[in-house]
Amino acid sequence: MAEFGIRIMLLLAACLLPLSGEAMVRYYKFNVGQRGTLWWHAHILWLRATVHGALVILPKLGVPYPFPKPNREQVIILSEWWKSDTEAVINEALKSGLAPNVSDAHTINGHPGPIQGCVLHKAKSKNQNLTFDVIRPSQCDSNSNKFSTVAKAKEKMEKKKSGGFKLDVQPGNTYLLRIINAALNEELFFKIAGHELTVVEVDAVYTKPFKTDTILIAPGQTTNVLLTTKHETGKYLVAASPFINATPLATTFTDSLRSLNSEKYPARVPLRIDHNLLFTVSLSVNPCATCVNNSRVVADINNVTFVMPKISLLQAHFLKIKGVFTDDFPGNPPVVTREFQPAKDAKKFNLGDPVEKNTVGVPAGGWTAIRFRADNPVYALAFGNSHYMGTEDWLLLWTTVKDQMNLYYHLQATYPSVEKKILSNILCTMRKGKHIKEKYICQREEQSRLTTNKIFSE
Repeated sequence: MAEFGIRIMLLLAACLLPLSGEAMVRYYKFNVGQRGTLWWHAHILWLRATVHGALVILPKLGVPYPFPKPNREQVIILSEWWKSDTEAVINEALKSGLAPNVSDAHTINGHPGPIQGCVLHKAKSKNQNLTFDVIRPSQCDSNSNKFSTVAKAKEKMEKKKSGGFKLDVQPGNTYLLRIINAALNEELFFKIAGHELTVVEVDAVYTKPFKTDTILIAPGQTTNVLLTTKHETGKYLVAASPFINATPLATTFTDSLRSLNSEKYPARVPLRIDHNLLFTVSLSVNPCATCVNNSRVVADINNVTFVMPKISLLQAHFLKIKGVFTDDFPGNPPVVTREFQPAKDAKKFNLGDPVEKNTVGVPAGGWTAIRFRADNPVYALAFGNSHYMGTEDWLLLWTTVKDQMNLYYHLQATYPSVEKKILSNILCTMRKGKHIKEKYICQREEQSRLTTNKIFSE
């Protein structure tokens, strides 16, 4: 599950870019309340397969890391290579009701790897640097001895130097790797042959450092690790791959994550609970006369599916259009499962140093408990992905002020120079002049239209 909308100005994160072919530059002003590794991506279906990138927020000048200063930093983006148009892939899946095709290869910083057979994990190098080469183990043929020797493996790699991402490092130095999983569907395991990694941050939140030789990273998550290279020179392969069954490894890694919870970086865990919500996220099968098997796999929350409305949720809320969104979403599943027992399992919650995340991976048959403080008026969107089946869950969380116009004035006071124009533009363009208050806002907006156009395109 991923959380969107927290501290994001209204409509700003969803500004559309024109298709006129003209170059456009947008300037966003926002307050940076934390430091670390985050990422940005497109929000329309599977466009984020290629439209994404890293967002690195450095500490303030003079503020050190709570861990040894690295000699160098490197962003590592784990992604996928698709021969097909990803939009066509997901659209075909939604049309047929079947699972979408998978990607053709995994990539690290855009490189799918130099070889397609099995390679031994280490080959000696003549130079004084260590070079990390990338492979995709799932392309390895365990029955083939084509690359059974170090010499043949090295020869193959030398012929395809440009095929894989390479990071030249110095022996005995420490490197901060900022790892991002930008893959669409798969949790990935990341490993560097012959080396240990020290996890120091997840989702831009510092953690208690712990050592591991393999990290687990879910789609949308970021993990910062320290890598100290060995003193002996050589080539060490880097692997990023999904495992079909690695439950013990995944459990050990997840259980090791703890917030730093220091005096400077405390873990502010809400202790008083006002509301308890229990959501069961699952996959179901709905009848579909036009689908291949007369059925379509859909995602649901508490046995309720999401149908994309013709009108935006924000528009329906502000203009009080009925039938688009209701506030009677069930807070408990129709059938209580045995995986989570509130009375028993709640006593085991870690309220001292739980890790803070913006994206949580929940295993099949598993559960996760999340506490949050609803201190952000308007909306926060929780987005659950069951992308493998071509389905998506949406859950709208909201806090309210007294009414729609009070909300308008609240935002106007909070963002006097920008938010007023965005909100009034929404009320103006959605149902122009239908109500007196909206007409007044529309007229006032048209008076400042030239100013607005300099900031936002219409």
